[in-house]
Amino acid sequence: MIHYEDLKPDLHETHGSTTVTAAAITRFAERYDPQPFHLSDADARNTPFGALAASGWHTTALTLQLFTGQRREPLASLGSPGFDDLRWPRPVLASDTLRVQS
Repeated sequence: MIHYEDLKPDLHETHGSTTVTAAAITRFAERYDPQPFHLSDADARNTPFGALAASGWHTTALTLQLFTGQRREPLASLGSPGFDDLRWPRPVLASDTLRVQS
């Protein structure tokens, strides 16, 4: 297991990638974030996104899945104290591929 003390400032890792589908966007939104621009491409066209956009919480969940689920060694985690700063500078649209590096 990897413990916090094992992480060094110069450690850089790539954790894989995933391509976001329109079906996944709407499935997540129907359950957790039912705003029109997450549910319908037609409704999203009339928003600043211009197309069906994934919920920020969906992209956060996908990022966590990539970060923790594809490690060679599991993290010795006892949970998270939370976030100080979380931003979504650009929308994630259907067919976008997310990559995680830390």
